[in-house]
Amino acid sequence: MTATPHEAQVFPELLAFLDENGLRYEVLDGCVVVTPPATFGHERLDIAIAAQLWNAAPEGVEVLGSNFGYYYDDTSFVMADVTVARTADCEERGTTVAPLLVVEVLSRSTRRRDVTGKWSIYAEAGVPSYWLVDPVEPSLTVLTLTDGLYVETERVAGSEPLTVTVPFEVTVRLQR
Repeated sequence: MTATPHEAQVFPELLAFLDENGLRYEVLDGCVVVTPPATFGHERLDIAIAAQLWNAAPEGVEVLGSNFGYYYDDTSFVMADVTVARTADCEERGTTVAPLLVVEVLSRSTRRRDVTGKWSIYAEAGVPSYWLVDPVEPSLTVLTLTDGLYVETERVAGSEPLTVTVPFEVTVRLQR
């Protein structure tokens, strides 16, 4: 991606500063939202889930981390903790095509955005599967897009494995 939509039009000096200083941020409906670094437990779950998805992903599908953006309009983008997208849809810093799956690991600083604002962005975009992971419980809730709304289709807690078939078959465990 030579230039992402937000770089050309929204707060170029601010975004350059955030990039240069390694700060994680999103632009939601034109508003810059800076997020603190992840905790140990949050990062551990991010990596564990990404690794399990990576190992099961078929050819032509990418499993990407928390710095890969989904650009949902000319001035705004979100970054899930884990994004699964078609290789053909991926550019240097993100995608403008709805991902196949997004995974959000809830934290005190992002919980509200993850279960309201970002949820509606992903639903409007047509992201077929949205996973919410709660590191406190721990639990994994699978939400499936049905008639434009996310519906909880599966949930597992603790060390129980969960096998899903969308966007591809994978068995996920939150704990070893």
